[in-house]
Amino acid sequence: MRIKLGGPNDSCAKYTKKGNEFLKITHARILQEENHMIVGNLMCTPKTFDEAKLWYTLICDGVTAPSMQYYFLIAVTTRKQMLSGPIDYRYNEKVMGLVKNRFLDAENLKDQKFDHEQHLYIKEVVIDGHFKKFHIIEDCESAEMRGLIADHGLYAVVGNKKPKTTNYLLRMYYEPYGINEHLFWNI
Repeated sequence: MRIKLGGPNDSCAKYTKKGNEFLKITHARILQEENHMIVGNLMCTPKTFDEAKLWYTLICDGVTAPSMQYYFLIAVTTRKQMLSGPIDYRYNEKVMGLVKNRFLDAENLKDQKFDHEQHLYIKEVVIDGHFKKFHIIEDCESAEMRGLIADHGLYAVVGNKKPKTTNYLLRMYYEPYGINEHLFWNI
């Protein structure tokens, strides 16, 4: 899997100037479900990040169910202190590290200000292997700007039902760690 971040020449550039400095992708998952039950779950961890081209390369490992539709999610955490929201998802300290790094301490947050330049823009996702698919994420020319990530959390890539062939990001509460767990979408 490869994830491309938006850069200085994209429509979201004014919102992402410092995004990669403050936020990072910890991992992604490719999920397959049947009747709301997870039957395929691949954990994708970053292998490299090309700072110049803004490409994450992730290595995926796990259980797949051939010829089934899939979804994927992206997990993001902070690299350094910033104005952060509360934890509103099934939190894993080992992965996110917000408590250990004291990023959520009231004393550290009290003087933080919102900075509109600290977003990540997930521009596109390319999945290689037997899934072989290319996904474009909604940019900042849309009214909702649902391709931007402003804070730590879990984000699902969701298909757009409009005639346009773009996708958008939706916050998720629950990250399934294995198979035989239930997955419900609130779209």
